[in-house]
Amino acid sequence: MIRFSVYARPCVTFARQETHRRRVRLAVPDEGFARAIYITKAQWEKAFIIHGKPAKEISAEEMPEQDSTVFFNDPSIVGNEGRKRHG
Repeated sequence: MIRFSVYARPCVTFARQETHRRRVRLAVPDEGFARAIYITKAQWEKAFIIHGKPAKEISAEEMPEQDSTVFFNDPSIVGNEGRKRHG
């Protein structure tokens, strides 16, 4: 499984950066990795956001048919078989 997540944490001192670096190291799965980058307040203030076009409204009749299959991978929900198809 691949999962990309982005988290931002303000760290006003180097000591605070080190505290969070240690916490992340302890939380990374054995076969996982995390990447950290420290930026200054001035660099953060120069950041910008790029927006795409607004979503086009479509009536329900124009929407494509949706598959209502749901997969669960939580044994407490579906029992011992691990996965169960509902739909």
